[in-house]
Amino acid sequence: MIDISLDTTLKLAEIVSILVGGTIVAYRLGRTTERLEAAMATQRDQIAELQHDVKEVNKLLIAVALQDQRLVQQDQRLNTLTSRLDAIGRREEKN
Repeated sequence: MIDISLDTTLKLAEIVSILVGGTIVAYRLGRTTERLEAAMATQRDQIAELQHDVKEVNKLLIAVALQDQRLVQQDQRLNTLTSRLDAIGRREEKN
């Protein structure tokens, strides 16, 4: 029969514990890395969608600004026409 001393048994148990612990740590790190990569991929897709949405909002803001500019120009023209009509009306009242 093989006679193993207590010291040798403890050293073997320590080596096995270190190997098992290292394996568990490596496995957990691998799972954590997979989760992080999946989360980053999801975030990348969401950021791409947000960038697209920002571009669309930018186009809409430009369109609204152009419409506002056109409305201001129409208002100026209307004011000019109103002033001319008022001037014509005053001239006719004098005559």
